[in-house]
Amino acid sequence: MKKSALLTLIILLISINLVGILLSIQPVRAEHTAVIDILPKYYRGGPETKIFKVTNLDLNGADRIVLFVVAFPDIKEGDTNYKPVDYDKPDGWKATYEKTLRQVIFESLDWELYYIGAGDFYPFKIVFEEGPKQQGRYEWTLTTSDDAEIAHTYYRYQWIDITSPTVTIDYPEDNSDVYATYEGWPEPYYLWTNGTVSDEPPSPEGSGVKHV
Repeated sequence: MKKSALLTLIILLISINLVGILLSIQPVRAEHTAVIDILPKYYRGGPETKIFKVTNLDLNGADRIVLFVVAFPDIKEGDTNYKPVDYDKPDGWKATYEKTLRQVIFESLDWELYYIGAGDFYPFKIVFEEGPKQQGRYEWTLTTSDDAEIAHTYYRYQWIDITSPTVTIDYPEDNSDVYATYEGWPEPYYLWTNGTVSDEPPSPEGSGVKHV
Protein backbone atom coordinates (compact mmCIF):
# COMPACT_ATOMS: atom_id res chain seq x y z
CA MET A 1 0.00 0.00 0.00
CA LYS A 2 1.33 3.38 -0.89
CA LYS A 3 2.30 5.70 1.93
CA SER A 4 -0.18 8.38 0.78
CA ALA A 5 -3.08 5.91 0.80
CA LEU A 6 -2.05 4.59 4.21
CA LEU A 7 -1.80 8.11 5.58
CA THR A 8 -5.27 8.93 4.23
CA LEU A 9 -6.72 5.83 5.88
CA ILE A 10 -5.11 6.70 9.21
CA ILE A 11 -6.47 10.26 9.06
CA LEU A 12 -9.95 8.91 8.21
CA LEU A 13 -9.90 6.50 11.16
CA ILE A 14 -8.75 9.26 13.51
CA SER A 15 -11.56 11.53 12.26
CA ILE A 16 -14.19 8.83 12.81
CA ASN A 17 -12.91 8.24 16.34
CA LEU A 18 -12.98 11.97 17.11
CA VAL A 19 -16.57 12.26 15.86
CA GLY A 20 -17.54 9.30 18.03
CA ILE A 21 -15.92 10.89 21.07
CA LEU A 22 -17.62 14.24 20.44
CA LEU A 23 -21.02 12.58 20.03
CA SER A 24 -20.52 10.61 23.22
CA ILE A 25 -19.92 13.72 25.30
CA GLN A 26 -22.90 15.69 23.94
CA PRO A 27 -25.61 16.25 26.57
CA VAL A 28 -28.48 13.79 26.36
CA ARG A 29 -31.71 15.51 25.38
CA ALA A 30 -35.20 14.17 25.68
CA GLU A 31 -38.40 15.57 24.25
CA HIS A 32 -40.12 17.82 26.74
CA THR A 33 -43.45 16.80 28.21
CA ALA A 34 -45.97 19.48 29.10
CA VAL A 35 -49.22 19.43 31.01
CA ILE A 36 -51.71 22.16 30.13
CA ASP A 37 -54.77 22.94 32.23
CA ILE A 38 -57.36 25.38 30.94
CA LEU A 39 -59.56 27.38 33.31
CA PRO A 40 -62.37 27.92 33.81
CA LYS A 41 -63.46 24.55 32.50
CA TYR A 42 -67.11 25.56 32.50
CA TYR A 43 -68.38 29.09 32.05
CA ARG A 44 -71.40 31.05 30.94
CA GLY A 45 -70.00 32.94 27.96
CA GLY A 46 -69.37 36.65 27.51
CA PRO A 47 -66.23 38.58 28.49
CA GLU A 48 -63.75 36.57 30.51
CA THR A 49 -60.15 35.65 31.20
CA LYS A 50 -58.81 32.34 29.93
CA ILE A 51 -56.00 30.78 31.96
CA PHE A 52 -53.64 28.23 30.40
CA LYS A 53 -51.40 26.65 33.03
CA VAL A 54 -48.34 25.21 31.26
CA THR A 55 -46.17 22.82 33.30
CA ASN A 56 -42.85 21.40 32.06
CA LEU A 57 -42.60 17.77 33.17
CA ASP A 58 -39.24 17.10 31.50
CA LEU A 59 -37.55 14.74 33.97
CA ASN A 60 -34.24 14.98 32.13
CA GLY A 61 -34.13 18.69 32.82
CA ALA A 62 -32.43 19.64 29.55
CA ASP A 63 -35.45 20.82 27.59
CA ARG A 64 -36.83 24.26 28.38
CA ILE A 65 -40.16 25.49 27.04
CA VAL A 66 -39.63 28.77 25.20
CA LEU A 67 -42.75 29.07 23.05
CA PHE A 68 -46.46 28.55 23.64
CA VAL A 69 -49.17 28.96 20.98
CA VAL A 70 -52.90 29.27 21.74
CA ALA A 71 -55.16 28.65 18.73
CA PHE A 72 -58.79 29.67 19.28
CA PRO A 73 -61.78 27.32 18.90
CA ASP A 74 -63.94 27.33 15.79
CA ILE A 75 -66.78 29.83 15.81
CA LYS A 76 -70.20 28.30 16.21
CA GLU A 77 -73.20 29.77 14.42
CA GLY A 78 -74.39 32.91 16.14
CA ASP A 79 -71.16 33.35 18.12
CA THR A 80 -68.87 36.34 18.44
CA ASN A 81 -65.27 35.86 17.38
CA TYR A 82 -62.49 35.96 19.96
CA LYS A 83 -60.66 39.27 20.33
CA PRO A 84 -57.77 39.42 22.85
CA VAL A 85 -57.45 42.71 24.70
CA ASP A 86 -54.84 41.90 27.36
CA TYR A 87 -52.30 39.23 28.37
CA ASP A 88 -50.38 37.94 31.37
CA LYS A 89 -47.06 36.33 30.46
CA PRO A 90 -43.71 35.59 32.16
CA ASP A 91 -41.01 38.26 32.38
CA GLY A 92 -38.90 38.30 29.25
CA TRP A 93 -41.67 36.92 27.03
CA LYS A 94 -43.74 38.64 24.35
CA ALA A 95 -47.31 38.01 23.18
CA THR A 96 -48.27 38.31 19.51
CA TYR A 97 -51.88 38.22 18.31
CA GLU A 98 -52.20 36.82 14.80
CA LYS A 99 -55.69 37.84 13.75
CA THR A 100 -55.77 35.95 10.45
CA LEU A 101 -54.67 32.68 12.04
CA ARG A 102 -56.83 33.33 15.13
CA GLN A 103 -54.09 32.59 17.61
CA VAL A 104 -51.77 34.13 20.18
CA ILE A 105 -48.07 33.29 20.29
CA PHE A 106 -46.20 33.62 23.59
CA GLU A 107 -42.45 33.53 22.97
CA SER A 108 -39.31 34.01 25.05
CA LEU A 109 -37.20 36.98 24.01
CA ASP A 110 -34.02 35.16 25.03
CA TRP A 111 -34.02 31.36 25.17
CA GLU A 112 -31.01 31.31 27.47
CA LEU A 113 -32.55 33.57 30.08
CA TYR A 114 -36.32 33.23 29.92
CA TYR A 115 -37.96 29.84 29.79
CA ILE A 116 -40.14 27.33 31.66
CA GLY A 117 -37.67 24.86 33.08
CA ALA A 118 -38.13 21.31 34.32
CA GLY A 119 -40.76 21.15 37.04
CA ASP A 120 -41.77 24.79 36.55
CA PHE A 121 -45.09 26.16 35.34
CA TYR A 122 -46.71 29.43 34.36
CA PRO A 123 -50.41 30.38 34.12
CA PHE A 124 -50.59 32.26 30.82
CA LYS A 125 -53.67 34.48 30.64
CA ILE A 126 -55.60 35.97 27.75
CA VAL A 127 -58.37 38.48 28.38
CA PHE A 128 -60.97 38.39 25.61
CA GLU A 129 -63.31 41.24 24.83
CA GLU A 130 -66.08 38.73 24.33
CA GLY A 131 -66.04 34.96 24.34
CA PRO A 132 -68.38 32.38 22.81
CA LYS A 133 -72.06 32.36 23.72
CA GLN A 134 -73.49 29.13 22.33
CA GLN A 135 -73.84 26.09 24.55
CA GLY A 136 -71.61 23.15 23.82
CA ARG A 137 -67.97 22.07 23.72
CA TYR A 138 -65.16 24.28 22.45
CA GLU A 139 -61.76 22.87 21.48
CA TRP A 140 -58.54 24.84 22.04
CA THR A 141 -55.40 23.82 20.13
CA LEU A 142 -52.30 24.43 22.25
CA THR A 143 -48.68 23.97 21.20
CA THR A 144 -45.47 24.09 23.24
CA SER A 145 -41.96 24.18 21.85
CA ASP A 146 -38.62 23.82 23.65
CA ASP A 147 -35.17 25.24 22.99
CA ALA A 148 -34.34 22.15 20.91
CA GLU A 149 -37.21 23.27 18.63
CA ILE A 150 -39.22 20.15 19.40
CA ALA A 151 -42.92 20.96 19.47
CA HIS A 152 -45.96 19.15 20.84
CA THR A 153 -49.62 19.93 20.24
CA TYR A 154 -52.37 19.37 22.79
CA TYR A 155 -56.15 19.64 22.59
CA ARG A 156 -58.09 20.92 25.56
CA TYR A 157 -61.84 21.36 25.83
CA GLN A 158 -64.06 23.93 27.46
CA TRP A 159 -67.83 23.98 27.80
CA ILE A 160 -70.51 26.64 27.90
CA ASP A 161 -73.53 25.64 29.93
CA ILE A 162 -76.27 28.23 30.44
CA THR A 163 -79.07 25.75 31.14
CA SER A 164 -80.00 25.49 34.81
CA PRO A 165 -80.38 22.03 36.36
CA THR A 166 -83.88 20.59 36.64
CA VAL A 167 -85.20 19.83 40.13
CA THR A 168 -88.23 17.58 40.59
CA ILE A 169 -89.82 16.93 44.00
CA ASP A 170 -91.41 13.49 43.97
CA TYR A 171 -92.58 13.46 47.58
CA PRO A 172 -94.58 15.06 49.02
CA GLU A 173 -96.88 15.60 46.07
CA ASP A 174 -97.83 19.12 45.13
CA ASN A 175 -100.76 20.52 47.16
CA SER A 176 -100.83 17.44 49.42
CA ASP A 177 -101.17 17.45 53.22
CA VAL A 178 -97.91 16.71 55.02
CA TYR A 179 -97.30 15.50 58.56
CA ALA A 180 -94.07 15.86 60.47
CA THR A 181 -92.64 13.08 62.62
CA TYR A 182 -91.58 13.56 66.23
CA GLU A 183 -89.05 11.24 67.82
CA GLY A 184 -88.70 12.70 71.28
CA TRP A 185 -87.26 15.78 72.86
CA PRO A 186 -84.93 17.59 72.10
CA GLU A 187 -84.99 16.14 68.55
CA PRO A 188 -86.96 18.39 66.20
CA TYR A 189 -89.79 17.43 63.95
CA TYR A 190 -88.71 16.32 60.51
CA LEU A 191 -90.25 15.57 57.13
CA TRP A 192 -89.04 13.18 54.47
CA THR A 193 -88.61 14.77 51.05
CA ASN A 194 -87.68 12.82 47.93
CA GLY A 195 -86.70 14.32 44.61
CA THR A 196 -84.44 14.13 41.59
CA VAL A 197 -82.08 16.58 39.95
CA SER A 198 -80.56 16.52 36.46
CA ASP A 199 -78.60 18.74 34.14
CA GLU A 200 -79.09 18.07 30.46
CA PRO A 201 -77.92 20.87 28.18
CA PRO A 202 -78.14 20.44 24.39
CA SER A 203 -74.61 18.97 24.24
CA PRO A 204 -73.80 15.66 25.94
CA GLU A 205 -70.81 17.23 27.72
CA GLY A 206 -72.90 19.14 30.24
CA SER A 207 -71.38 20.45 33.43
CA GLY A 208 -73.54 18.17 35.56
CA VAL A 209 -74.87 18.83 39.05
CA LYS A 210 -72.29 20.16 41.50
CA HIS A 211 -74.33 20.68 44.67
CA VAL A 212 -77.67 19.42 45.94
